[in-house]
Amino acid sequence: MINDDSEVPSHQASFREYPSSNFTAPHQGWDNVTQHVAPPAIPAMGVQAPIADFHVLSGPALRYPLPAHECPPEVGKAVLEVAAELDVNSTMVLLTMLTSFSTVCAPLFDVLDPRGVKSPTTIYSLIIAEPADKKSAVARMINEPIREFWDSNKEKRKALEASRKATQHIWAGKLKSLLSQITSEMWSGNAGALDARYELEKEIAAHEYAKPQKGRQKGIIMSRVSKRALADSFSEDHQALALVADEGKLLLDRDFMELVSLLNKMWDGESDSFDYKNETVDFINPRVTLTLMIQSGPLERHMKKHGDAMLDVGFLPRLLAFRVQPVQDFNPQFEEKSHKNPAWDIIYKRMRQLLELWGQDRVVLEFTDEARNRWFYYSNSLRYLAQKNGYLSDVPFLALRAMDNITRIAALLHIMSQREGKIGLEILDSAYCLGWHFIIEWKREFATPAVILDAQVMWAYFNRRLIEMGQSDYEYVYVQRCSSPKIRGNDQRFRNVISHMQDEGILSVYHGPDNKRRIRLNLERFNTSLSR
Repeated sequence: MINDDSEVPSHQASFREYPSSNFTAPHQGWDNVTQHVAPPAIPAMGVQAPIADFHVLSGPALRYPLPAHECPPEVGKAVLEVAAELDVNSTMVLLTMLTSFSTVCAPLFDVLDPRGVKSPTTIYSLIIAEPADKKSAVARMINEPIREFWDSNKEKRKALEASRKATQHIWAGKLKSLLSQITSEMWSGNAGALDARYELEKEIAAHEYAKPQKGRQKGIIMSRVSKRALADSFSEDHQALALVADEGKLLLDRDFMELVSLLNKMWDGESDSFDYKNETVDFINPRVTLTLMIQSGPLERHMKKHGDAMLDVGFLPRLLAFRVQPVQDFNPQFEEKSHKNPAWDIIYKRMRQLLELWGQDRVVLEFTDEARNRWFYYSNSLRYLAQKNGYLSDVPFLALRAMDNITRIAALLHIMSQREGKIGLEILDSAYCLGWHFIIEWKREFATPAVILDAQVMWAYFNRRLIEMGQSDYEYVYVQRCSSPKIRGNDQRFRNVISHMQDEGILSVYHGPDNKRRIRLNLERFNTSLSR
């Protein structure tokens, strides 16, 4: 159960009204094992901070420890309720909820950023989690409104398919009759046979042009993403799709790299076409949501083979990525679950309400004047951080895609919280903070040395032991035995982590009175050294 009984904090205050120290309280639930580098502070209303004021490599912590707390209150409460109900990581719930809502909104909404560029409200998400993290259970609960809507239209789809088959049968019968007539005319020997045959050939050509097309699988969720699946799904009247690949079925597919360029264009909402079995499949203004769920082992093997290529073609920067760490959201349960989730019920009803509107014309969301000014401020700050010695200097392409994702998240939060009119400043600030959480997660996943990632996992395990035992001194063997299975099973990897943490001053290794090696934590240094 999420150990947070307080109200979701208000978003009326700026960063400057919250403590600037790193969040280190181990008795509360957390989603991230690192103490994050902060984004540029949200400026006071009407204040345009100069570029020199931006925090480039360090700064105050984000406003709240959990990304769910950065959301509008009604959305944040729903996220925490689902996380408590399933006893899972709340950031995984948040990312799943954003992706699911993106699926619902794709046919109904677009968003116009202050530059005048219109974008879809679709997002691509990557969730890296082990089986015990219940990623599939989270997806089932949050996608329940979509599944119910799809099932409720099952009879209608069956009726349409039956009608199509009947039409196909009638068409085939008429074609057979026309072919029979032309054969009869050929053997009749009549003087007008040639003219009659010419007229029959014209009629056959027109009839073949009117051949009923194969029914499209207008599904919302597909477990296997391939060219065949896309060819069966796209049609002129159905350009919104949700692609869901559990257990890494898409990433591990041998044909995946052939799909990357198509997926990039679909994320951009660009019209294009591809060939499949002598057929040209057109997708016009596509609105495609992609959810990738995979375990860490298969992902690591895939990245060794194709990681550079996925980065070069721009697929990875489009992803909102999150890895569930082994002991995140460690929350002792002291009471029975109530199974009452009023905030989630509101989001659930909102999703069903929007699903019933499918088929209507798309609405283009815009930003208020205040939000437009703030949007440019955020965009410039991200570009500045991508310059030399900036926090994003090693991944400058991420800064460009991040602002696009922040714009889409703002549109989704605006719709989820049932706000009217244009997207306001409060919603944009929330989206910006969420975007920063995912920038940090992305960089940690794809642009951080392995030894630092291992050290961050060790940080989480140490914190859990500190919670349970309140100690700062341990036997060396005990520390290794309590480490992550991947680190514990590789002596060299464990030694590299300990050596790195020694170099950082996080801990020291010494021999105790019994001549056994022991590890002593530098608690003051320990809580702040893994901030980058």
